[in-house]
Amino acid sequence: MKTEQFQGLKLLFVLSIVFMHAGMPILGEGADLCSFFFVISGFFYKGETCVRYRDYMWNKISSMLPLQWLSVILAVVVLHLSVHWDIIPHLLLLQSYIPEKGFEFFNYNGVAWFLSSLMFCYALSPVVYKVILKIKDKKLFLILLFFIIWALCKFVSGEYATWFIYVSPVFRLVEYSIGVTLRQIANNSNRIFVKNIYANIIIICVYLLFLRYRVFGNTSAILHSLFYFLFLPEC
Repeated sequence: MKTEQFQGLKLLFVLSIVFMHAGMPILGEGADLCSFFFVISGFFYKGETCVRYRDYMWNKISSMLPLQWLSVILAVVVLHLSVHWDIIPHLLLLQSYIPEKGFEFFNYNGVAWFLSSLMFCYALSPVVYKVILKIKDKKLFLILLFFIIWALCKFVSGEYATWFIYVSPVFRLVEYSIGVTLRQIANNSNRIFVKNIYANIIIICVYLLFLRYRVFGNTSAILHSLFYFLFLPEC
């Protein structure tokens, strides 16, 4: 399974996020759309050795941090933003770690919270991979992850809800773990992958149908995961 096969879907979701921020939602809200990227990032983690993992993390950090520094500097200079202590976690991509009421998660570079949480997932990838590798009934574990996401979205509320459900790297790690679990299920499957464009069209149509009618409320990560589970690895 190659990442190139998903470039069309990824482009669709990226454009949907852009249009959503422009006030023209196509597929859904931002939280729903971002879930797709965390799940697919976990799906394509292959399990790195210690040596390769160091190179893996260095490549991630060296590609993300300079762009974040540049975006923060441009935001301060061009938009004349005031510089406060919160610029430090933003420069280090640590803003999503701070569950503080009133903290500006989206300051300087509004979309960088995604990189912050994704970096957290990358850092814990070997641990997540090894734990899931040892689990015998991975499908049952997958159902447990679905339930955790549903329960959090259903019952977490109050002043920390935005951080815990939307920004939190811990919540997004659950979605990332869903992708890792799906990949391991796929690797153990005796059947072939569905790789043609028709499968991708089915995924998009079903996603649109379920999201429009909000069948599962805000727990759309479940939908993304089920698409991979049902259409890609035929278990």
